[in-house]
Amino acid sequence: IEFLKKKGISVTLINMHTLKPLDIPLIKKYSQSCLNIFTIEEHTIVCGLGSAVAEVLCESGYKGHFHRIGIPEKLLKVNGSAQYLRKRYGLEAQSIANKILKFI
Repeated sequence: IEFLKKKGISVTLINMHTLKPLDIPLIKKYSQSCLNIFTIEEHTIVCGLGSAVAEVLCESGYKGHFHRIGIPEKLLKVNGSAQYLRKRYGLEAQSIANKILKFI
């Protein structure tokens, strides 16, 4: 977050710790003021938080840009520690910040 703030980008980080119940009012609240919304997941981007948030944004008429960051659907046969897998799939803080910069 600090890296993005130093680049002059306003950032809000929300910890969505559950999919059910999904905090729909919170998603709608931030969708009214955010031009870009990102979800970050330490697993496949399919059928997870990103998918749930996408449904809410679509049904509420969100006009901004939405991006999911996580492991692609086609999972490679890779084993390792959580730290290794985060690095492998670009889920470390700096990698995430760089991906966000590319989108905006």
